[in-house]
Amino acid sequence: MRGKKILIVGDDKQVSPSSIGIEERQIIQLRTTFLKGNPYADQMDPGSSLYDLASIVFPGKAIMLREHFRCVEPIIRFSSQFYEQPLVPLRLPTSAERIDPPLVDIFVTDGKRDARGINEAEAQAVLQEIKTIVEDSAFQHRSIGVISLIGDKQAKRIYDLLLKEISAEQFSQHKIMCGNAATFQGQERDIVFL
Repeated sequence: MRGKKILIVGDDKQVSPSSIGIEERQIIQLRTTFLKGNPYADQMDPGSSLYDLASIVFPGKAIMLREHFRCVEPIIRFSSQFYEQPLVPLRLPTSAERIDPPLVDIFVTDGKRDARGINEAEAQAVLQEIKTIVEDSAFQHRSIGVISLIGDKQAKRIYDLLLKEISAEQFSQHKIMCGNAATFQGQERDIVFL
């Protein structure tokens, strides 16, 4: 806040920080103790980021970068619907890097969450797809990620199923990782189940 110039890079369409383990009254106490008199104190909490705060303090000052280098064009085309201006994909994978098609929809007809918050039909479908991939020599050097948007319990269930059905060698070879969206911040995988 004291700097003459500041550059904050972020994306308000991405995963927000998690505020796990801090009680509301503790946040209020910390805010009262350390941020008294700060006009933006109410916006400062574990669930917001510096990017969020900068958007409030400096409204209308954001510059949208349009070029995207991490994902192939069909994935960027899907993501562009969430931005005011379309993103320009710059990644041109080599023929060895390509996976066609880059996006595959799998509809699990009997999927539903149980009382524990687990969708067993989805977990079994993901397990079967990953078993197929790890047995296919065409994918032997591809890393795999499983992102659960319905919670950590679903990610853990898929992880536990994979541990039973996939060898430790295959697990390591494919760098298999399961978690929620926050777990994958800064991570990349060749094949991602969402």
